Amino acid sequence: MPYNHAILINSPKLEFAGLASSRAAEDLLLELALAHPAPMQQALHHLEIRTQGQGFTRLNSQLNQWIAATDINLGVLHLSCLHTSASLTINENADPRVLDDLATWMDALVPQDGYGPANGLGHRVRYAHDDEGDDDMPAHIRTALTSQTLSLSVEHGRLLVGVWQGIYLWEHRAIPHQRRIACHLIGEARAPGRSGSG
Repeated sequence: MPYNHAILINSPKLEFAGLASSRAAEDLLLELALAHPAPMQQALHHLEIRTQGQGFTRLNSQLNQWIAATDINLGVLHLSCLHTSASLTINENADPRVLDDLATWMDALVPQDGYGPANGLGHRVRYAHDDEGDDDMPAHIRTALTSQTLSLSVEHGRLLVGVWQGIYLWEHRAIPHQRRIACHLIGEARAPGRSGSG
């Protein structure tokens, strides 16, 4: 069970008992931890993103701004892309050539020309589902091959990610779209009087 370290460290009961380095102190710490669990909270937000067509939109800044506006200091953020032709990915955030190469690789794997893989005769046949254009069914396939959800740790009121990790919405349609990402944050509330920085 999670507990609030501040309660344990600042406990007048510990100071009065003079138990700072004994087995009794450990027992008292456990007793206090069980009696004073850290308050758990959750927050749900819909992040609206206007894409510019096929490509990547970095989300780190918007996500950290929203997390900072909550009282949650330590927890888990679950992201769900609420569409079937866009996805979420974690990738390089410093060198844009990485994202270019990733897009080139996907273009080779799932071309957006409206045609599927070759049949037994070696001929590529048009996809049956092409109501919205040549990129319609390929966008669904690209989404199936990638991910629509991510679960990320939050520490000190910010995303816990590597220095080179960017969180991206990957748009698979050729034209701009309005996209929505559900952001569900669950965790321990920030201790009173403390900022999210530590």
